[in-house]
Amino acid sequence: MNKNYTLKQIADFAQQEKMIRANILDENVEFGGPSKMTLTNILNYSKALSVRKLKSMDTVEMVLN
Repeated sequence: MNKNYTLKQIADFAQQEKMIRANILDENVEFGGPSKMTLTNILNYSKALSVRKLKSMDTVEMVLN
């Protein structure tokens, strides 16, 4: 099924694409990093994780909490 576009529709689409590209490439936009709670959770998990090599198996991972 063919869809025909008017010149105005194509111009509007091109303008929207231009605005989207400008927003993506804008270096002044700051993205928030992970929250403090996320960082705390990751650090706590890393402290509780124990990874050991065994002779009979490759590795064993244990959470010590």
